[in-house]
Amino acid sequence: MLVFEDHLDLLLLLLLLFQTKSFCVKLNKDVITAETGLCAVIHCSFSTPSDFYPSSLAWFKCEPGRRCTDSDIMFHSKNKNKIQSSFLGRPDLSQRNCSIIINDLQLSDSGTYHFRVNRDNDGFSFTFSRATVSVKALQQKPTVQTPALTEGQHSPTFTWTWRGAGDAPPNVTTATTDRLTPVDHRHRHSSTLWLTASAELHGAELSCTVSYKPSSSSTQDSVRINVTYVKDLEVSGDTVVKEGDSLNVTCSVDSFPPSRLMWFGPNKTRLNVSETTESSCQTDLGSASLLIHNVTQAQSGQYMCEGLHLNSSQTRDSVFFPDLRKPVLVGHTSVEEGSALNLTCTVDSFPPSNVTVRKSGLEVTKRNETRSYKTDPGSASLVIMNVTPENTGIYECTVQHELKNQTTHTHTHVEVLCKKALYKTDALLLLLLLLLLL
Repeated sequence: MLVFEDHLDLLLLLLLLFQTKSFCVKLNKDVITAETGLCAVIHCSFSTPSDFYPSSLAWFKCEPGRRCTDSDIMFHSKNKNKIQSSFLGRPDLSQRNCSIIINDLQLSDSGTYHFRVNRDNDGFSFTFSRATVSVKALQQKPTVQTPALTEGQHSPTFTWTWRGAGDAPPNVTTATTDRLTPVDHRHRHSSTLWLTASAELHGAELSCTVSYKPSSSSTQDSVRINVTYVKDLEVSGDTVVKEGDSLNVTCSVDSFPPSRLMWFGPNKTRLNVSETTESSCQTDLGSASLLIHNVTQAQSGQYMCEGLHLNSSQTRDSVFFPDLRKPVLVGHTSVEEGSALNLTCTVDSFPPSNVTVRKSGLEVTKRNETRSYKTDPGSASLVIMNVTPENTGIYECTVQHELKNQTTHTHTHVEVLCKKALYKTDALLLLLLLLLLL
């Protein structure tokens, strides 16, 4: 009987079409493909003879080969109790629009959908060709708009945009690391995050998740933040070495993108490539090492490291010097009473050291004694006019390095010869000379 009624409906429909040629329905010809959590739109329009006034329309979901019943109704234009929650109708009988939207798709929504138009005055209805919907797992991802980030500049915004089709509002959220405090403004299809760009955020990962609660469908996309920044140059290593040892100092700077580092010697010339090693891009830490074997005092001086980062540069000076050499104290150590004592102490160092020359122990300046001191970087002189035997003693040179707490000493013994003793010695020498001549 059911088969007969189907054939009867078909015969009536064909008869009407033959008589009026005015029944027409336009449906999607191809299979409608969609993803879980999104929606599918079945576009549909129909036309009827001028004497056919449709009163309602219905959509059924049933497999081909069997008659659709009331239990298969997914949408009915006049009976809200027969509208399933995921179906949103936008039919307009006056405009002959029979399109529907299936929201929050699930895999079980795959199947065949049939459209039926009803007329109330005689109960006549007709069902047209079916539309096929295929639902697959959610594959779409949100679009993340990432601005350029530079430390210290104005607060940028990250915007996650969801362009999945459908009328059901998705739940757009942001998942961030502990280092971020988002201010999340949620709209229907987007979420915006404000943050302050800093070096600490470089490499952080931000994730955007779009979820649909009814179906528990969700999709996610992540971005890794790159922040342009540069820290201060740092020089590490021992800049005080002994002559003959090796000097090994490293200049480094934390930056992104990695900085280019170069070493310059005391004469402001760039050092050879062999003396600069290596830059590690993997850690965003640029570094350059200066290695000099068998150092000499002549290599002492001011070395400069220069870092180039994009359109900016910075420098850091590093002073290298071997350990202090022993000072040299020169001058006549035997002087005649009444003459002048002149002692000069020098030391080779960089930068030049502070040098002093004085007599050891407690010294009291004699009356009529004239002294003068002369100090230059790396040297000092002591001049005593009209010396007396009391000026005999130990004279000490003290060297204090300017940049490090290092002191070195040297000393010499000065003897002042009395004039009387000097005359007696001259007389004996003269007598000895006369005896030799005789």
